Amino acid sequence: MWQYALATAARARSFAAEAALKAGTQAVQVHGGYGFSNEYPAERIFRDARALALMAGGSGELLRLSAEPILKEALPQWDG
Repeated sequence: MWQYALATAARARSFAAEAALKAGTQAVQVHGGYGFSNEYPAERIFRDARALALMAGGSGELLRLSAEPILKEALPQWDG
């Protein structure tokens, strides 16, 4: 049962990381060249969102965590 909780948490983290990265990218785009300047919060938002996406192991790793319990149930011979 805990595998499904882990899968749900992985999906939530993946969604949050992607949403943060999209918002950070849009903030940098709005500010143009100043978006990469340390004087504006857009730079920090983008940097933190990118770090969150990388620390999570990337989208592929989170999707694997999400799919693992389902695959083990559907395919008992699946080793992961």
